[in-house]
Amino acid sequence: MSTLDTIRHTIPAAARDRIYTYATAAVLMVAGLGYISQEEAALWVAVTGASIVLLFALLHSTSPWRTALYALLATLAPLALWYSIGTETGWTAVLTFAATIFGITRAAAKTPVVIDGQVEGVTDTEL
Repeated sequence: MSTLDTIRHTIPAAARDRIYTYATAAVLMVAGLGYISQEEAALWVAVTGASIVLLFALLHSTSPWRTALYALLATLAPLALWYSIGTETGWTAVLTFAATIFGITRAAAKTPVVIDGQVEGVTDTEL
């Protein structure tokens, strides 16, 4: 079993909703404790959600061109922000636009899962 298969087995596609919920709750808790403003919390929820969707799509993608696209989008925004290229609002808009145009959110929800060498839909597997 390859390293990627091990990661896929450890973090199944069906866990995306759970991780998204925990990440959103963590951001809201940080905002509730006063460490970030409500405006920043809204941006962090959007960026966190988009990043989780992109990373799960990247991890469970079976199409080489989609994998490349997901990898590019998942790394571009954080790196650009690190180097002060653009703003959180701008990159949130870019990620949301890309997710809509390329159908990433729908693709992430319907990403096939490889189980014992057989490709199955997410709805065909158990949690």
